[in-house]
Amino acid sequence: MQVKLNDRKDYQNIIITAPKGYSSGLSKVLQKLPLTIKSCPAIETVILDATKQYDLLFSTPEEFNYIAFCSKKAIESFNQYLQQHPNYKQILGKWIFCSIGKDQECMKELLGTVKTLTPLEPSPHGIAQVLNVPENSGKSIAVLAPQVEGMTEPSIVPTFIKELSQIPMHVTRINAYATRPVEERKINELISFIKTGDCYLVFTSGSEIEALSMQYNPKELPQKVKVVCFGPYTASIARQMNWTVDLIAQDYHSFQGIAEIIRKDLVTNIIDR
Repeated sequence: MQVKLNDRKDYQNIIITAPKGYSSGLSKVLQKLPLTIKSCPAIETVILDATKQYDLLFSTPEEFNYIAFCSKKAIESFNQYLQQHPNYKQILGKWIFCSIGKDQECMKELLGTVKTLTPLEPSPHGIAQVLNVPENSGKSIAVLAPQVEGMTEPSIVPTFIKELSQIPMHVTRINAYATRPVEERKINELISFIKTGDCYLVFTSGSEIEALSMQYNPKELPQKVKVVCFGPYTASIARQMNWTVDLIAQDYHSFQGIAEIIRKDLVTNIIDR
């Protein structure tokens, strides 16, 4: 039986709640699917002035062994500081850098050739796992994380820091950027799209779920909306907030995992129809 995705007539849209930078990259990956992509960020990420914290980091480089980036935005924040202080680039060789999934490509592009540690699992928990070896006991790590504003911070970063502390490592958190809900007008626009149904609703992080849940009750979700989560950690947070998760991208090294899980669902539903 030859299945043509264009034969499908029920689910028409993919709604992406990721912030602007991630939404753009995900949209490109999803373009091959015969669905209309609607980018409706639930959160925004803004680089903060972390000069004092970065000054401390670079003025005492010998006090740190590792730098961990919790997201692409954290890497961009770190690089922005380096652009303002180009002489500090020579210090990068003193540290080992950790990032996750596709963020590693961004890290290499912006920071150049640096020593890296690659986790098997593309998550903060994966970083903690690869660092959890006897020789790292007592070593120091700077964690570049978001400062969450206007909503409750999802558990992923605090849990990550707790895991590092239990190795035990000395952890310094640097709030490299802010994560906050978008303005009410934009959230209302997102909710309006959801209410029309006939869509895949894609969450790539717990912050997106938290921001939307502040304004929308998941129990009101139309029947023909499928919730898609980027990996098991995002899915776990969604369930904690009473969202019914329909699809989970198991390959969450890159956004291709989301495209593949939706493509498989399209094929399955055409056959079942």
